[in-house]
Amino acid sequence: IESTASKITLMPGSRAGELKRHLSMFKSVVEQIAETNPDFEFVLVTLPHLDAQLSAKIASWNAKVSVVSDKEQRIKAFASSRLAITVAGTATLELAIAGIPMVVSYVMDMGQNQIRKKLDLRHFALPNLILDQSIVPELLLEKPDADRLFDAVNQILCDPEAGEKQKKAFAEMRDKMERGTDDFPRHNPAICVLSHLN
Repeated sequence: IESTASKITLMPGSRAGELKRHLSMFKSVVEQIAETNPDFEFVLVTLPHLDAQLSAKIASWNAKVSVVSDKEQRIKAFASSRLAITVAGTATLELAIAGIPMVVSYVMDMGQNQIRKKLDLRHFALPNLILDQSIVPELLLEKPDADRLFDAVNQILCDPEAGEKQKKAFAEMRDKMERGTDDFPRHNPAICVLSHLN
């Protein structure tokens, strides 16, 4: 993958339920972007055991999409991406550490939706939780909504400052994770464990 700002990373999840709920929505968004921005290419980042399955599924997509699954390809995909469209989870942290602006969505299953109704969630994307700010757009959905996701993605594509604002916040997040906070300073876990040994 050549270094270019015309690629978009896709991370639709790795569990069967996540893929079932998200992949068709991602397909619709990708095709809407490709229709208005034909120069964009898309890189779907996944795990090795899902490579063949997802390659078969995206073969019918009306866009330039490639699937990458090994570590080296993943690093190249991140280095060449202008933006990521991702589900919630550790992928958001991985992208933030790599400094890639993103839009985060998650389509809940029935059990997750019932739990969500009992909670007062300000944020669910890890970068927003760590910084306690609305840094990345979050769409917590009861059912797939490709139009809402496309609108959120398109806002960042049309506003370079929005992406730069995310990158600046990700740098602050990395610093916070490395240093800790005044209330919760970072400790070396090995030293903490050894301190309990006689």
